[in-house]
This record gives sequence, C-alpha cells and structure tokens, in this order.
Amino acid sequence: MNLKKILTQIFVLAIFLIVGCNLSAQQQKVIPEINYEFGGGAGHYNYAPSAIQDEYGIRYVFVCQNKDPFKIIDYIYLFKGIPTKKGYIWQPGTEIMGPSSTG
Repeated sequence: MNLKKILTQIFVLAIFLIVGCNLSAQQQKVIPEINYEFGGGAGHYNYAPSAIQDEYGIRYVFVCQNKDPFKIIDYIYLFKGIPTKKGYIWQPGTEIMGPSSTG
C-alpha cells in the first residue's frame, strides 16, 4: 500500500473521529470553527492534513509543509492538540520527516 493511499485513509478516518459518527434521526448542522492555523507564516504553505484522535481526546494532525520560507520542498510536521475546557491548546509543529539527501 503506498503512502498516499495510507494518508488518504487516515484523513477519512480522522474526519469521522473529529465530526463524530452520530447516527441519530435528526440531522445536525456542522459549523466549522477555526481555532488554530497550522501555517508557518509568510512564505510557508501546508496541505494534506491527516488527523487522529486518541482515547483521551488528544488530536494528532500531520501536514505537509515547507521548512524554509518560499522554498518548495515538503516536510511532514506533527501538530498535537490537547483538549481543555476552553477548547484545544495546540503545540507548535514538530518536523517528523523530510526528503532524503538525494531528493
């Protein structure tokens, strides 16, 4: 199984975990709320978020992001969100994977 397919499956699973699998008879309206931006500021990009939530409600979000401003080379970063009574507290991203020395 290739990495892209695995990341896609993780993303789909994450959506179900974040939104919830409430199969009640009433339809619920989902209103998105932005609490944290994973971007690194000017010259940085990120895409392909994949999220996992553990049994304690801690969210682990993996994103592709460039390390150096305006330099288009992908790295994978992990952002960790800790649940609190006022919402999630997000830790800064940690680089967990980068390109090989040969590209």
